[in-house]
Amino acid sequence: MSYGMMMAVLMDRKEDFDRLWKWANTYSLNREGDMKGYYAWQVTTDGQIRDKNPAPDGEEYMATALFFASHRWGDGEALFDYNAQANILLDDMFDNGQTRYANGGILESFSLFDHNEMQVVFSPATPSDRNWTDPSYHLPAFYELWARWADDNNAFWLELAQSSRDFLKTTVHPDTGLSPDYAYFDGSPHGDYQNWKDTFQYDAWRTVGNAAMDYYWWKKDDWQNTYAETLQAFFMSEGVDSYSSLYELDGTPYENNACHRS
Repeated sequence: MSYGMMMAVLMDRKEDFDRLWKWANTYSLNREGDMKGYYAWQVTTDGQIRDKNPAPDGEEYMATALFFASHRWGDGEALFDYNAQANILLDDMFDNGQTRYANGGILESFSLFDHNEMQVVFSPATPSDRNWTDPSYHLPAFYELWARWADDNNAFWLELAQSSRDFLKTTVHPDTGLSPDYAYFDGSPHGDYQNWKDTFQYDAWRTVGNAAMDYYWWKKDDWQNTYAETLQAFFMSEGVDSYSSLYELDGTPYENNACHRS
């Protein structure tokens, strides 16, 4: 839904944007509980929540799309006061208003970001899921924008942008440009959650786009060009009509996955 909102605002399709935003806010938003303020990542087409937990790139895209809508179309009332809604979402993402004593008195924070590591977490749902990240959730271009447009926590967003740029250097393979689906905060592959997610899988296809967008918008890290060129060269070497969909980070095709055209 959030990616659809982003496409709609970039294409100047306000009616589509508003319908997507209203549907998501009506059916996906958690209004109570530990995930209050976040959007369920999996919802049926008739509005039944299948998994209440967020996928952080959803919130990140949604907040940025709302800021773009505010600047493109101006702000309306209530739900369609895009700027206000973007800031509400950012405030929830920052600390979720949900830092509380839980699980027998242990203090928990349900932020989408680890404030010590200055990185987006895989999920705020459980303590273990907060201890690692998904490289494709790192969106330094967005954080840099939030540092300029948000009402609060601007210094945090600016630091987060630089931290994500630094993180990407640690998780991308220097020879192939491939990155893992899941990673620890130090960039090393994380396969404990699903034992194949330490390789280049479905989420990882997004990661280079995040770096490319950041360079195109802000041009703060020339390494991002090196990253894109390395990955491009790898796929060219594999053959534009025959490269695989999934890989080990060293460039070995993952098991027997078919080529991308299958």
